[in-house]
Amino acid sequence: MAASLQLSAYHQMFGIYDYNSHPLAPVGTKAFVHERPEQRASFADHGKIVYVIGPAMHHYRHLEFYIPETRGLRKSDTYVFLPTKFEMPATAAADSLITAIT
Repeated sequence: MAASLQLSAYHQMFGIYDYNSHPLAPVGTKAFVHERPEQRASFADHGKIVYVIGPAMHHYRHLEFYIPETRGLRKSDTYVFLPTKFEMPATAAADSLITAIT
């Protein structure tokens, strides 16, 4: 079988996808996007709750987000994902007591 038949259509058209320069995240993932000081008032919140749309292909390490407050889109490289489907592991009171003692 020829090597070109084993490649995906994307690979044949655009080359190998670089996950380091264009990170991927599941569409609809809730996230918190940082707003730079030029974009906000002095004592305003430092970010907004947004949802992932996909990678921003023309920007290095940026994702594109949907902002429900303004119904707008934003590309950003400063974000934190907020997991809603999975619980973050928490330490039990006994575990934190043992850690404090040691």
